[in-house]
Amino acid sequence: MLKMLLISFLLCMLHLPGYISMAGVVTGSERYAGNERTYHYTLGQRSVPLKVTAYGNRKDVVMISLHDDETTGVEAARAVLERTGGILLSIGNNNQRNITFTQRGITYRFDPNRMFTKTGIKATLQEYSKQSTKSAINAIHGFSNFVLNQVPSGAVVLIALHNNDDAGFSALTYMKGGECEKDAAAVHQSDTRDPDNFFLTTDKLFFRKVRTSGYNAILQHHKAKDDGSLSVFYGKKNRRYVNIEAETANVAEQKEMIETAVSFIREAKGRSRKAARRQMDKTI
Repeated sequence: MLKMLLISFLLCMLHLPGYISMAGVVTGSERYAGNERTYHYTLGQRSVPLKVTAYGNRKDVVMISLHDDETTGVEAARAVLERTGGILLSIGNNNQRNITFTQRGITYRFDPNRMFTKTGIKATLQEYSKQSTKSAINAIHGFSNFVLNQVPSGAVVLIALHNNDDAGFSALTYMKGGECEKDAAAVHQSDTRDPDNFFLTTDKLFFRKVRTSGYNAILQHHKAKDDGSLSVFYGKKNRRYVNIEAETANVAEQKEMIETAVSFIREAKGRSRKAARRQMDKTI
């Protein structure tokens, strides 16, 4: 009888949050330590680092930070990934937004979130360098492929992390009369949340989820202007993408938004985009 009671007690303990099982797996409140590896890409005369940090072995949750001066998103992402597991990719650029490199005696500067199509690369080079040569375009395009190749094939949704300044780029930018009005297929403006904090997505199902949850949300138009951004690249490929945009220093809000995106990954895993479209076409 005593032996049976002991076994029952141990079985109950296995279900308590944070209890370590005999297999060494922490249930409920496990924390994953980040295992960071840094890869380098030679861009002209410069070596640009890309940090890939794995939290556990989970590869369906993948986040990316392209602008090294936007640290709020990275801080919030790390706090979530330590609990959920997943992968964080981040470009190292000395805490600067735009990347500068020298090739054949010419110095170029570009926005790393405008490098995923050649049209976008040419435009960002013209904006920041006042010139765009074929060799520079090809070099940056090679770098963008290098970054994309680090995204695991098992990623259900790619989550991009961005930050903005108060009253600058926001959900209002996509509203009627806004600069990016034509890039939005649908817009939801929250009555209670700061428009600086919003989701931009290529996925109808996710748009509905965050809309009904009361967040500011933008569904990107499938014919959005080709600015070379990661959202446009994923939209053209008909792949799931979520940009989580939050005001600088608003870690708590961005963390909450990231948690919402991660919960969607569990819901979306294994469901095809075609099935999602059939479900959502009647609701948007």
